[in-house]
Amino acid sequence: MTRSRLVLLDANIVIQLHAMGLWAVLRAHYRLALTQAVRDESRYYTRPDGTQATIKLDADIASGEVELIEVTPRDFSRFQSRFDVGYVERLADGECESLAHITSDAAADEHLICSADAIVWRVLGCLHLRERGISLEEMLSACGRTARLPHHFTARFREEWTTRGFQEGLQGVGRKP
Repeated sequence: MTRSRLVLLDANIVIQLHAMGLWAVLRAHYRLALTQAVRDESRYYTRPDGTQATIKLDADIASGEVELIEVTPRDFSRFQSRFDVGYVERLADGECESLAHITSDAAADEHLICSADAIVWRVLGCLHLRERGISLEEMLSACGRTARLPHHFTARFREEWTTRGFQEGLQGVGRKP
């Protein structure tokens, strides 16, 4: 099977996929990528019985099944400098690194980001990059899978917050002039 577009995953997506037992399904369908910060934030998930299980990403990265994206300090700083403190302080390091990569010259136009955090979608909306985001629900659907997901993993959530970010950008909120 030829894998689809490259998708940078946020830690909440890595954790949810492991908790749902669907990590291998998406890994087979998509070219998955993580930044170092997302890798560091994705340490464990909680099983249905309440016990914790360790997330082991090293073998997938070593084999090339999952790409580890390096974000330079320059790209990270350049990205952060484009936004007001109110936006930047809401971003976890992994989200910030992923968004810095997606908006850098190093990223191909077809690279996507998948998250379940409103601030990620707001940033994409503010930057007029709506098409660069994909929800977990949309990724699963493209693999022929459906699942009951909390609202923040859905396409509707992504669309709501991307639209809000777009509107904020038009009003001069979030992004520095």
